[in-house]
Amino acid sequence: MKFDYNQEFDIKEIYRKLTAPSQPLMVKASEFFESTGDDNLCKLQAVVERFLTLSTQV
Repeated sequence: MKFDYNQEFDIKEIYRKLTAPSQPLMVKASEFFESTGDDNLCKLQAVVERFLTLSTQV
């Protein structure tokens, strides 16, 4: 089976994407680490706190 590369790839579109100025994607840390209380980190911290309080009481 022979490919017709003119139909498969648009050289102008590829060139446009390669030469376009790059825009850095930035995410604010405060938005990314939003404190919702139901994520795994909060659950882990709660378990560790309970473990530490129980181990210091014994």
